[in-house]
Amino acid sequence: MITDTTTATPAAVPAPASPPPTPTIQPGEFSAAEARTDRWRQLTSVIRAWHGASAHPEREDALFGEAFTLFGEMVALESLFAYPGSRLVAAIEHALAERNTGV
Repeated sequence: MITDTTTATPAAVPAPASPPPTPTIQPGEFSAAEARTDRWRQLTSVIRAWHGASAHPEREDALFGEAFTLFGEMVALESLFAYPGSRLVAAIEHALAERNTGV
């Protein structure tokens, strides 16, 4: 009987990131479409405030964190919608990664 003594060593696999937050409908919201619209409005408001806070680094960092968190909560559901679509969502994600408020 011949046995194979060469075994492939598994490549170093990075630990998986924590699972994305599960979007939920908040009290007072009646549908997923309403919740989606409200979250886009909230994200737009935070990004506009972040854009205007460039003279105040501590406020700018806090608003960036809030925008990043809001977008992270939204991105799971956005892949299911035709608009804005994966291309525009990727552009927003790239802009956030570069801390670019001008997109």
